Order: sequence, then structure tokens, then C-alpha cells
Amino acid sequence: MIRSIGKALLGKATPFQIRASTVLGGALGFTADLERAPALTVGLVLVVLVLNTNIWLATITALLGAALGLLLLPASFHVGRLLLDGPTRGLFEALINAPVLALCGFQYYAITGGLVLGLASGWVLGALLSRLVRRTREAFLNLDAGSEKFRAIAGKRHVRVASWLVLGAAPSREAYEKLAKKRVGNPVRIWGAGLAIAIVVAIFLLAGFLAGPFLASRLRAGLESVNGATVDLAGATIDLGKGSVSLDGLAMADPNDLPTDLFRTVKVEANLAGQDLLRRRLRFDRIVVDLAASGKKRDTPGRRTDAAPVPQDAPPGETPPGEGYKSVDDYLNDAEAWRDRLAQLRSWLEKFAGSGKPESKEKLEERLRREIRERGYAWASAEHLVRGAPTLLISELRIERLEALQIGGKQLSIVGTNLSTHPSLSPGPPHLVVTSEDGSIRFEVGSAETGRALSFALNGVDGDSIGRALRASPVKGGKVDLSLKGRWEGSGTGGVDLKLDTTLLGTTLALPGAKEQRIDRLVLPLAVRGTLEDPRILLRDEELTKALVAAGQKELASKLADEAGRRLGDDAKKALEGFLGGK
Repeated sequence: MIRSIGKALLGKATPFQIRASTVLGGALGFTADLERAPALTVGLVLVVLVLNTNIWLATITALLGAALGLLLLPASFHVGRLLLDGPTRGLFEALINAPVLALCGFQYYAITGGLVLGLASGWVLGALLSRLVRRTREAFLNLDAGSEKFRAIAGKRHVRVASWLVLGAAPSREAYEKLAKKRVGNPVRIWGAGLAIAIVVAIFLLAGFLAGPFLASRLRAGLESVNGATVDLAGATIDLGKGSVSLDGLAMADPNDLPTDLFRTVKVEANLAGQDLLRRRLRFDRIVVDLAASGKKRDTPGRRTDAAPVPQDAPPGETPPGEGYKSVDDYLNDAEAWRDRLAQLRSWLEKFAGSGKPESKEKLEERLRREIRERGYAWASAEHLVRGAPTLLISELRIERLEALQIGGKQLSIVGTNLSTHPSLSPGPPHLVVTSEDGSIRFEVGSAETGRALSFALNGVDGDSIGRALRASPVKGGKVDLSLKGRWEGSGTGGVDLKLDTTLLGTTLALPGAKEQRIDRLVLPLAVRGTLEDPRILLRDEELTKALVAAGQKELASKLADEAGRRLGDDAKKALEGFLGGK
């Protein structure tokens, strides 16, 4: 290695070869990453082989560049921001969405900025070395080889050994005179070009084998972005000819219960559109999972990959729910835990449907700060420059049997369409339906241009479990059916306008000031407004009175009217008596 570099610098290397070695080595050192920038990394290596560079000099420069790149990672990020979000945004947007070039990792700020810093640092090092070599050669040409002083120095053993180590057989004076006049030399290495062609052919023939790790990495990153917690994937096997994919050992940690898996399955079979891989896109036409589980304990707890959603009382622009609405603190015992779950649900729904609008400057800054905090400067990306198609799209998802241990091991079926990382770029609105085998659970959510529909039904819930969840429950025994329907808003507001029908079946009802009464069937209509993570709930006295009358409980309705009159005044009592037909 020493002799190779010495012969290059003091021997036959031209200024072009020296600068090409350091420039390419510097670019490799700052950007080499087979996960984030596979095409750029392989491409730079091929150029080093094809051009008549000094491979040892390029390698050492790359190692020095890698160390310098770690120290200057924040600088690479900021240079990348200037390029990707500045005057050259259009150019890089085209590169990020172009076939093959999309695999160069230009969407990562640190890769784009690192490429510029690597090229610049390599150019500076090459200029310094070229100047040193030129002066060394000029000094050699000016030496008087016949002088006694020169012969005395050259005859020393350590000088001869050093000369042999560094140069081997040193070039003659005539060779130096020729090199002094040569600036470029032969720019192409013949054997290097042949090796580069062989590598490209091997990549083409082994594309299916090489695509497996890339597919696993991209899929894991996409699922972690949606899930907000660790996603494990043992491996991925891909057959590009058949367009089939097999995923092994998929496990997604629960963001709100990290020692537990939200989803786990042994094998996933899928159909993949292979041509989209060249644009760094994953498009699954169909994914089928037969047996899966939710709620199983993990061997090692997961970790959050997304900031925990923070509940907000009222996002900017959200209309207050109105008079009479109460918070979950007024109704539920473990209100804080409910808020955490609802905040996570909002996070999932916003990723599910997206805003359909370009990312604002404030949102971009917030997202980048979060990515830097959670994964470092190296992984901060310009996802807002993705165009044409989502980076991950699942056209059809079918999970036939999912054992949900959190709800007593019920068997769930999940069907989804157009699920993606960029819903606004999907061919159609996303849609998801979850149903239980016994028909007791149904959850459906969809997104369209005019609004977002949300419905949830939970039937046959034990009345006493409902009573234990409420702060002051009038319900004992029997069964309770819950039906929630309405719309929710995305675009960062999280607002909801929902109707919650609670049906009591065979329960005992105890209202304030009245004796317990058995109810065969009673439907209580509740209104839910506000934000999804901190909703406000309204049950009007007149609605409850009407429901009691419909259930044949006029005595309880009359007691309610008396209680309302006592608490709210005679006007309210008269209004309720008129509503009840004077009784």
C-alpha cells in the first residue's frame, strides 16, 4: 500500500489521477451507505475502478472522509437543507423521483450535503497533494546526481530501504521530465472497466437476492413511521420474475405498551410490483396474512420511534364543542389512559389519511426536529419532495385471523385498501375495515375529498364492566351495545363530530332520586365533539327523558324532570313536562 501511494505521488501519477482519487474518495467517505444510498455508493465505487485512479489513495481518502463526515454531520445536514429546500429544490426533486437515481438517497439531507462536502474536501486534498508532488519532482530534476553530497545521502542504508519501500524501482530522470509535461494521462483503467461491467452484470443477475435486504429495510422503516414503535422483520425473500414476496418474523411493538406486540405473525405472503423498486417505491398489489396475534409479550421491550402524541384541548381553528359538553374526566375513571390511547389513534388516523395538502414550513421544521431527535441527522429526510407515487403503498391488505389477546382472544378479520405513507399520492382514498368473527366488533374508517367517515360498533359488552369504567355509573348487569358514527377531520386539527348510541339491554338503571328499575332496552343518544384525543361528550336531559319514555319508563322520566327542575329551575321543569305531554 505504501509503495503504491509513494509511486503514485512521487512516481508516475498525473495531477488528474491524484485529484480523481481524492475527490472520489472524499465523496465515498461522506456518503457511503448501502441502506440509505445504495446506488450512489455502488456508483462511486465503479467510477473509482473505471478511472485510472490510485485505489489505495482513494481508499485512505475515503476512510479519512468517513471520520470527517461524522464530525461534520450537522454541517452536511444544513448544506443538504440549502440544496433540497433552496434554489436547487426542483433539480433534486426530479432526481429523488427518477428511476435508479431515486436509489442514490438524495432525499436524505445528510447524503446530499455530505456529497458536496466530500467532493469539496477531496478537491482541496487533491490540490495540496498535486502541488506537493509537482514541487518534489521539480526538486528532483534540479538535483545534481553527481555531487558528493547527493551520493553520500543516497548511499545510506535507511535511505535506500525507505526508497525501496516507497518507490520500489524509482523512475529515471528522463521519466520525471516526461511526467512534468503530462497533466492527464490515460483516464481509463482497462481492467477496472472490465471489472465494473462484471459487477453491473452480477447485480442484474442477483437483483432478486440483493433486493431482499433493501426491501426489508424500506418496509421496516415505513412500518415504524406508521406504527410509532419498533418493528422487527427477520427477513424478506423476493422473486422479481414472479413478483412475489415472503416476509418472515414480522412483529410490531405496541407504542403504548412497549413490552407487548401490537401485531405479530410468522409469515406474510405478498405480490410486489418489482419495477417500482428502481424508484425507491414499494407497491404491494396484495398482502395476505392467515394467522397473526396481538397482545403477546416480546422477548425484549420495543422502543418508540415517534414522539408520543400530546393531547390538546383545542387545536387552532377548532370550534368549541358548546355548552353542556363534558370531558372524559367527568365520565371515566382511568381518563388519562384513555387520552393516551385516543392520541395514538389520532396519530394513526392522520398517517392513514394524510392531510392532502403540502407540508407547511412550520410542520416541516417540527418533523425534522423530531427525526433528528429520534434518529439523528443522518436519517432526516425531505419526504415532502416525493412525487408521483407513495414510497410505500399496499393496494389490498387481508388478515384473515388475528387473535386479539387484549379482548379475550377474539378472532379479528382486517381488510384494507390503498394504505400508504403518502395518502395524497395514492390511486384512491384509503379504507380499512376490522370485524370480529362473532360479529361483536366492527370498526371502519375511510377517507375521501369531502370528509372522513368513522364508524365503530361494539356489541354485547358486560354492563358491570361499563359500570366499573364510569365514575358514577347508573348501569348494573345486562349487556351494552355501543355504536359510534360520524366524521373526523385531518389536516392537524383532529376535530370530531360523532354520534354515540349506547343501547342498554336487560340492565338495571338507577338514576338520582329514583329507585332502581330494570330496563329491557334503552337507547341513549350521546353527541361527541371536540378533538379525537380529548373529546367532549353531551347527554341532554331531554334526550334521556325521551329515551326513557320510549323504553316505557315514564316514572323515571318524571323523576328526571323533577331533578332537572330542582337543579335548573322551574322553566326547565315546565319544558320537560311539555315534552312529556304534561305528565
